[in-house]
Amino acid sequence: MMDRVNALVVKSLAVRMGRSLLQYASDAYPWSSADEGGALTEIERMIRAEQKATASLILWLQRHHLPLPYFGPYPENFTRFNFVSLDYLLAILADHEQQATDATKRDLALLTDPEAIGLVQKVLEMDEQHVEVLKKLAAQQQPEPAAK
Repeated sequence: MMDRVNALVVKSLAVRMGRSLLQYASDAYPWSSADEGGALTEIERMIRAEQKATASLILWLQRHHLPLPYFGPYPENFTRFNFVSLDYLLAILADHEQQATDATKRDLALLTDPEAIGLVQKVLEMDEQHVEVLKKLAAQQQPEPAAK
């Protein structure tokens, strides 16, 4: 029988990932210019990676015959990110991913099941990579300082 804390941590992480701003952005269609295609492709790659990691958490819950999470709607405040430009969204995504990374670190400290620890460690590594990439992409979008 799976420990209640391990089950709750994995379940809440799956919901947090499934209802992240990054996942919301996949349906919010941020506006991007032709020269931002590389950034958009990178964000789409991150979205798919997060979906795959969420699926692995769900499969873990299923293997242990645990109730699956109810994802519910996205947070209401995400609607302010509909139809915004990609350059505006990048820094916000980086901040949200950093918050997710911090939360995943806290989650990891609560786990005792070796398999759950391994899964959540992979999520943490993915989150850290996403933060790094999003910060780089956001920095590239910053306008050049005007020459004096």
